[in-house]
Amino acid sequence: MLFRSQDDKGDARARTVRRRLAAARLEEFGNDLARTGRKQAADKFFAQAEAWLPEVAGNPSQPTLLHVLFLIRRDRTKDAVAEIERMQQGKDTDALAKACLAIAQVNTNERDVLERATRVAEHVTSVKPSADSWIALGALQDRTANYDAAEHSYREGLAVAAARIDALNNLAYILALRKKELPEARKLIDQALASGGPRGPLEDSLAMIELAMGNTDAALADA
Repeated sequence: MLFRSQDDKGDARARTVRRRLAAARLEEFGNDLARTGRKQAADKFFAQAEAWLPEVAGNPSQPTLLHVLFLIRRDRTKDAVAEIERMQQGKDTDALAKACLAIAQVNTNERDVLERATRVAEHVTSVKPSADSWIALGALQDRTANYDAAEHSYREGLAVAAARIDALNNLAYILALRKKELPEARKLIDQALASGGPRGPLEDSLAMIELAMGNTDAALADA
């Protein structure tokens, strides 16, 4: 059996860093060109950026979290979902959970895309439950209006990481949306605000909770 030396590993890490920096710079050039309306030139830089993304063990055919995030930034949501479906064949469940979490935040109403991503999140949660996988699953279930399942997933995520602001906020919001467990929803959003400070999404959830509790004046003040 052959073992890689520390120098080999260091060289591999250095190559990964160089490729990542090159890809980021090429994408930045593409964004600059796109902002000035030079789409054809921008697309060439985006294609080069995609080609320079770091590979897994030198294998460009292996899907990666970095590639998924790139596809999401380029509004190639269907390609991103196809990539996370391919990631299921690998062993990096942490990266897969983060990829599902990123997909859950994409602005899309395509039911097929959301349902495919949900199935991947269900898979990774069954293989290796984590805060990221549970919260990703909850967010995707939330997006498809499967609120009971989303509530369960958010609670499981908080059982692993009680201070996760995204889970605190999302759970508080869907409780308020269904006018369910409103005192708990208020407690959750207060905890999120205490940790994260006054952010727009948190204040929106607080206003939703106040409205659900019948505190119209407070809701208007929080909105």
